[in-house]
Amino acid sequence: MNAPSRLALFAAGLVAVFVAALLVGRYAVPDQHGRDASPNQHDQSTAHGTHDDDHAAVAGTSRTAQGYALTGLTGPVRAGDTATLHFSITGADGKPLTDFRTAHEKQLHLIVVRADGAHFAHLHPQRDGAGVWRTPWRAAAAGTYRVLADFVPGDRDGDTPVVLGSDLQVGGDFAPVSAPPSRISTVDGFTATLTGDLSPDAAQTLTIRVAHDGHPAPLQPYLGARGHLVALRSGDLAYTHVHPLDTAEGNHGGQGGHEGHGDSGEHGAHGESGTVAFHAQVPSSGRYLLYFDFQVDGVVRTAAFVVDAAH
Repeated sequence: MNAPSRLALFAAGLVAVFVAALLVGRYAVPDQHGRDASPNQHDQSTAHGTHDDDHAAVAGTSRTAQGYALTGLTGPVRAGDTATLHFSITGADGKPLTDFRTAHEKQLHLIVVRADGAHFAHLHPQRDGAGVWRTPWRAAAAGTYRVLADFVPGDRDGDTPVVLGSDLQVGGDFAPVSAPPSRISTVDGFTATLTGDLSPDAAQTLTIRVAHDGHPAPLQPYLGARGHLVALRSGDLAYTHVHPLDTAEGNHGGQGGHEGHGDSGEHGAHGESGTVAFHAQVPSSGRYLLYFDFQVDGVVRTAAFVVDAAH
């Protein structure tokens, strides 16, 4: 073999080795960018994808949003334990936020719910001077819990809330729950009935009627309203927009809030005692978990519904 032929074979061999090295590097080296690119991937939180047919922005699937972050979340570690939930809301500078606007009589609303929608709780923690929020909470069962903080920062204009979400792991024997679609919920002898549909295409009216012994329940004001409605998308637990049909002043609710608050007058939105109405538009088709808080005789109860939104 002459010298030019040997040189050509040597060059071809170098090219083959280089290409093989690139392929090995591509498939053997962990994708560091994939882990760091998503703000959802962090301690005590889980990244959740978006739905391809989302029609509107969703909230609560990330611990960071709009320059704010939910940090330092700790709580019970075993099923059946009662302990204090601790966390802070930090600003763009990384420091705990201590300036919050009051919304529905509280500076922060905390939602805790297991990934399958069970064991829902609506809490109102207290904040200390250092910006650490605390509230007692009992972990009723094992599983992954989404902790959602709904607040209006005091360091910016407007009253649109920020909703941040982080996950908390509770150990023990996990027994998942699968709830079928249901528009009737019974709790402590009260029956709540939901009418109306959910749609990603336009806002719809949802009406909830609460009865006891066949008679309309005498709903009492709670946090300045007659009812509070939280809607979560099954799967990623995205916190979706729910607006009151009537505010405490009797006007149509604004478009900024995520947590719906019904008419606070003596009667419901349609002049019926025990009736509360909301406007809701979900971001996509699929299944939604609805939680309605109402108060009678000084006791707050939660009625749960499961509703499918069609295309």
